[in-house]
Amino acid sequence: MFRQCLLTVGFLATAQGALAQQPVGAGGQMQQIPPPPTSQRAIPDLRVQKGEAAANPTEDTATIRVKAVRVTGQTQFSEAELIAASGF
Repeated sequence: MFRQCLLTVGFLATAQGALAQQPVGAGGQMQQIPPPPTSQRAIPDLRVQKGEAAANPTEDTATIRVKAVRVTGQTQFSEAELIAASGF
């Protein structure tokens, strides 16, 4: 009787360890969640229509005087080339 009780307690003690599940960490949980399906986006059909040229306003006589133009941050062209291309 004592031996049977000891054997039962031993089985129960080892069964608890065998049935215990490890908690899922953050990395394991990310591996379990499948990525959402990606939807294929259709390329939009853009049409550009040129309208009529703007009429020359006769009343617009405002002028702006530019004393200097500085270009900074350029990497492909020099400042002088960019200013010459702008028309100043």
